[in-house]
Parts: sequence; structure tokens; C-alpha cells
Amino acid sequence: MLQGKSMVGWSRAAGGEDALYGHDARTGERLEPAYHGATAAEMDRAANLAADAFPAYRALPRSRRAEFLRATAAELEALGDALL
Repeated sequence: MLQGKSMVGWSRAAGGEDALYGHDARTGERLEPAYHGATAAEMDRAANLAADAFPAYRALPRSRRAEFLRATAAELEALGDALL
């Protein structure tokens, strides 16, 4: 389910003040939920977590990295219209 929040590590973040909304291209209707940008602190945390995780990911064989990317793509595709 879409919640309009960013994932930073294992937690959700929505500290930004400005709200953005998607719109139905056919009707122009505003779609919920509102999406909030990340704060500078949330962005820093996300970048630091990614940097910390990268050495372990880089050490995986290419086949395991490919498997991970395919699984990620399958999860995104499974969201279907909810993602769009």
C-alpha cells in the first residue's frame, strides 16, 4: 500500500514540509496520498546507510546481484496500477 513516505533504512520518513500529489491523467483528479520530500537529515541518513551497505553488496557474485535486481523488479511490477 502506498503511504507517501520515503523508506530510509527500515523506517518510513516524511519530514519534508511541501506536499506533492499525483493526478489521474484521464480526469485530472488529485490522488492520495500526499508525498513529502525528504529533509536534509533524512537524505544524509539514506546516503550513509547506502555507503555502509555497498561493500557487502559489491562482494556478492554477479549472479547474486542479478538475482537481487530481478527480485526487486518483480516486486515493483507486482504493485501494478497502485504504483502508477
